[in-house]
Amino acid sequence: MNKLKSQPVLKNDKDKETLIQGFFHLMVDFCQLRQKEKIIDEFIDAVNKFWPNCIPIYQPIKIIDEENIFEISTFNSNYGYIRIENPAVLTEDDLKIIHDVVCFLAIIIRKNEQDRFLADENEHVQQLVDERVIFYKANETKYRNIFENIQDVYYETSLDGTILEISPSISHLSRGQYSREDVLGKTITGFYADKDVEQKILSEIFEKKFIDDFEVTLVNRDGSLVYCSIISRVFFDDQGIPIKLIGSIRDITSRKLAEKAQSQLLFIIESSLNEIYIFNPVSLLFEYVNQGALRNLGYTLEEMKKMTPMDLKPEFTETSYRQKIEPLIRHEQEKLVFNTIHQRADESLYPVEVHLQLVELENRQAFLAIIIDISERKRSKDALRDSEEQIRLINQLSNHLFYEYNLETQKIQWDGAIEEVTGYTKKEFENVGFGEWVEMTHPDDRESNYKLFQQSLTETKPFWAQYRIKKKNNEYCWIEEDSYVVSKIDKPDRYVGIIKDITKRKKTEEALIESEKKLKEAQQLAQLGYWSWNISTGKVEWSKEVYEIFQLDPQNFTPGINSILELSPWPEDHERDKELINKAVENHETGYYEQKFLRPDGSVGYYQSTFQGNYDEKGTLIYIVGTILDITERKRAEEANHLLNVELEKRVIQRTAQLEEANKDMEAFSYSVSHDLRAPLRHIKGFINLFLEIRSSIFTEKELYYFSYITKSVDDMEKLIDGLLTFSKLSRTDLQKRHFDTMELVQSKLQLFNKDIETRVVEIKINTLHKTLGDIQLIGQVWINLISNAIKYTHKKDKAIIEIGSYSQTNETIFFIKDNGVGFNMKYANKLYGVFQRLHEQNDYEGIGIGLANVNRIITRHGGRCWAEGEPDKGATFYFSLPDE
Repeated sequence: MNKLKSQPVLKNDKDKETLIQGFFHLMVDFCQLRQKEKIIDEFIDAVNKFWPNCIPIYQPIKIIDEENIFEISTFNSNYGYIRIENPAVLTEDDLKIIHDVVCFLAIIIRKNEQDRFLADENEHVQQLVDERVIFYKANETKYRNIFENIQDVYYETSLDGTILEISPSISHLSRGQYSREDVLGKTITGFYADKDVEQKILSEIFEKKFIDDFEVTLVNRDGSLVYCSIISRVFFDDQGIPIKLIGSIRDITSRKLAEKAQSQLLFIIESSLNEIYIFNPVSLLFEYVNQGALRNLGYTLEEMKKMTPMDLKPEFTETSYRQKIEPLIRHEQEKLVFNTIHQRADESLYPVEVHLQLVELENRQAFLAIIIDISERKRSKDALRDSEEQIRLINQLSNHLFYEYNLETQKIQWDGAIEEVTGYTKKEFENVGFGEWVEMTHPDDRESNYKLFQQSLTETKPFWAQYRIKKKNNEYCWIEEDSYVVSKIDKPDRYVGIIKDITKRKKTEEALIESEKKLKEAQQLAQLGYWSWNISTGKVEWSKEVYEIFQLDPQNFTPGINSILELSPWPEDHERDKELINKAVENHETGYYEQKFLRPDGSVGYYQSTFQGNYDEKGTLIYIVGTILDITERKRAEEANHLLNVELEKRVIQRTAQLEEANKDMEAFSYSVSHDLRAPLRHIKGFINLFLEIRSSIFTEKELYYFSYITKSVDDMEKLIDGLLTFSKLSRTDLQKRHFDTMELVQSKLQLFNKDIETRVVEIKINTLHKTLGDIQLIGQVWINLISNAIKYTHKKDKAIIEIGSYSQTNETIFFIKDNGVGFNMKYANKLYGVFQRLHEQNDYEGIGIGLANVNRIITRHGGRCWAEGEPDKGATFYFSLPDE
């Protein structure tokens, strides 16, 4: 509302007072009105009375961008607008008065409308209440029937868990073991398998004010479990204070058991040694592959999901495979069974039997394939096909007697190792029926067998028994009978079974009992004690050997949970041993610890304890068993050995110092060889060359040959010195091991011999060369020596053939180089790797005889070995090995 700059109509305070009084009476009149239109009309008349020159106009719609507009509205309602025509006669005070009165006007209108609305609502509510009372009375019986007969259990408990009300369906939930009267007034915690679950429920309820689908397990009187889902709410009084809990309990045992069965089924499928696949019928891509298939094929699951059956079955193309499975897609066949070949990741093949079905999977179709590796079956069939006699011998050796007993005719058909089990021939045994077989049974076993037979027949379950029969030679033998009932039209028709001669096993069992007796005696002789701790009862038992080890009197000492530990008066050891015990029990592992103890006479002994926890199918610890062994003498021996080791370490230090001194002497010797021996040789060679330059014309050809021989001998001597220095350094150089590519190394070393073979016919074959671990510089020197020998000792061949390769062996890799050269006699093979050892004339083959010695030293330092095979004039093969790690 814009400010007005007109002169005020009211000239003095009296006029204003008269105006205010008039508006006050107007407001009183407004309060008596009950209609909005009348109130607005009275207001317009009053404005005309007090400001005759102004014309107020009521408008129910909003006027935009105009001045002198007064809105008649409350917080949530709008009734319209008052617009003042000719506002020039009004002052700001006049407008403020009008504004205040308009606000009061809105309040009066709002109050009158609320009064009218509340009157109407009260009348409507009263009508609804009357209808509800009639409804509740009419349906009280129906809701009571629902409460008493619905399967879900509805309950009310106090905040401490006391059951205040519960529906009779608790009897159905508890399988008839609890009635409504049995549980009223009881604490609900007493029915939970997990006693701490009530606290979890209360914590969640008071945090969220409710719980939905909270799973708990209830325990019946007989210990059986009922799996339930709980819905619960907090119930508050009028002041908002929680006073009780209300909720429902639903039996989900069937669902939980189904989930458990599904989980077990998945475990069985994953554990199956057979291969199980699910693949898409359109793309043929694998969607699921079990662990048995992954283990057998050697692929990962990610790799398999990118593959189809054709990747495993080289026999098929996509076209031929789709033709094969077409009868399943057209629903002409329910199942397809055929034999084919599978190919593993390493390209090996194996025969399989394929069982293929088209199944519904999550509202879509998919192929389910179960693959059976029939390698053993094919081998067995081939073996059986080759020899019927072999089959007969196998049946005889197995001591298996087969039979089919017709319950109606009382006749028995016998087959298998009849003579081996009974001593009778097959012809003699043809007419043996049920009665004759009972007569053959040992008298002491007949009654128990008959009871088992009747129970098997009544309950239609397998029959199993061990008993004695009289053979043809009147001797009794032990047999084991295992059979099952074949029913026909819900009626037992016949028994099919197998009988095995277990006489040897029985004798073995008797021997085992005797052996266990001797073992117990041996345990006593070895002083190996036994102890056990029952977790539920807390009872602890010791064998007499335990008392003897600790020198305690069984009559005056009662063992407890911590008795063994308390025999060791060293607290710091207690905590360590308890931690070892707890860790082993928690991890379901065999525990072990050693401890010292104090005997009653004050002497210190040592014992060793090995223990194992036993658990139920839920993983709950039931009891712990263990052994105690006196290791006092061993510990004393260990202490003596420790002292000896300390002394040996001192000696090793002394010997190491001596060895270091010897190495220094060796280095000095090497230096002397390198310098002191080389100087005279250089002098000899230099003076001879100088002498020949000056006097060569006066010597004969023979004398010149002698001089050249001396020069060559000097050169050979220098080579020997170089070889000795190299051989000496090999034992002192630190190995710099790393993994490297042997193929790259060998190819680089072969290039060094290009000039040696460019005028010859040399064929070099390089087979597989495995990567290995070693000092690449030293291993390179090995290959240089071996390649040099192969080239040197084949130079008399018209065509030299050199083959290089490797192969894996347990924990090591074997490398070899083979040639078709001069070879050697195997009786001198032990000399090959010696220093300066030669098996051939030096005039025929150059060399100083130290190359293979260097090879042997390098390989030996790597933890490998060297050897060679050869034959004169038929070549040689040199081998060396390097460990994998």
